[in-house]
Amino acid sequence: MRTSQKPTTRTLPLFRLASEEEEGDIKLLIDLTRKRVQDQKQIRTEIDMAAISLQRQKKIATTLVTQWNHHKNEDSIISASAAEQMRLTSQLLRQAEVTKERILRMGTRYLIIDLWHEDMTEWGDVSGYQRQVWLERERDYAFGSRAIIELIKNQCEVLNVAIEDMKAMLQRQEKELTESDRLTSFQVQRILKKEIESSQEHLNHRSDVDTLTKKVESQGLEIASIKSSLRTVEVVTAPTPIEQSEKTNQEVKLVELVEPEVREVEEKEDHEDLELVEEDDDDENHFKRMVNEVTDEIVKVRNWSKDDEPAPKSRRVEYYEPLINSRIRIVQAKLRRMEEEVKTYPYRDRRDESLGIPLDRNCAFCDAIGIHFSDACPQFRDGRTRYEIILQKKWCIHCLEGPERHRCRYRYRK
Repeated sequence: MRTSQKPTTRTLPLFRLASEEEEGDIKLLIDLTRKRVQDQKQIRTEIDMAAISLQRQKKIATTLVTQWNHHKNEDSIISASAAEQMRLTSQLLRQAEVTKERILRMGTRYLIIDLWHEDMTEWGDVSGYQRQVWLERERDYAFGSRAIIELIKNQCEVLNVAIEDMKAMLQRQEKELTESDRLTSFQVQRILKKEIESSQEHLNHRSDVDTLTKKVESQGLEIASIKSSLRTVEVVTAPTPIEQSEKTNQEVKLVELVEPEVREVEEKEDHEDLELVEEDDDDENHFKRMVNEVTDEIVKVRNWSKDDEPAPKSRRVEYYEPLINSRIRIVQAKLRRMEEEVKTYPYRDRRDESLGIPLDRNCAFCDAIGIHFSDACPQFRDGRTRYEIILQKKWCIHCLEGPERHRCRYRYRK
């Protein structure tokens, strides 16, 4: 029973060549040359499979050309090293050359089998009308000698342009790689050592950060609990208005009791100061001053009246807060705890502070060469220890350089 469905790459699941045949296996061609009489259905199947394989290789070639055009203009590839560019370019060049060979191979296979089928028509083994109907069937891929030849020609031209561009790119990259400076094994070892230490330092830094974060969180909880306890104490110990008035009256009475004694002490001190001044003066000045003082007292006594009231004396009342001492102790304990934690805080991150360090730069404290700057030394972090090391080496404490260098320009800078 015949069907009117046109053959496509989906309706022909068995029309797929083996990978060995696409790579260049000529077993079918050998069979065709040895066996002069072939089955018509088998030959048509082989022709369809070759056309489908050509269509698949055409899609691969289009993808490779698009990928190459994107690859050579991409910023990440342009900024990469010459070795990385050579690796990617060589990979694309190899794929392009293999795809071109497959297109030529499958096209040759198609044309040979198609000519064989046409010769069978001339010999009378196949009906010419049936061959014409079979060739004119609608397909979703290129079919026929002229269409296949045009496909091979176009795809080979496109791939040749891309391959020539890849080869030129490879030549430039090889030239750049050969002319660039080569690192010695010692320099490579130092670079690897630096990367390993940087990774280890990064891991240690992360652990320090986690520890510090936990401490900060615990301190936050502790501070919150202290604040809540202080609020509770203030609410409980807050005096009522009656208690406050009684406390004020007691303090006023205390001031009234102590004030006469304080006044007596002050008058005694004034009297002693007056005696010291009088001893230094001569008799005449002493006599004049006594007369003036007596006169002033007489005038003041005459001006006084019995109805006059003494001027009110201002009393200074000091209020005592029982919570001040406890608050002071709490703040002092917090300060001591914070000072202890600051001593173990990671001061610097060597990955951020030592980028771009020259290979001949050495650390003034641990004598490491090309690893980190002196101010980012992870081994000696304490300022006192660093100062003692510089004094022991007899180096300049301003520029951290040895005595054999030129005069320090930071010595007199403010």
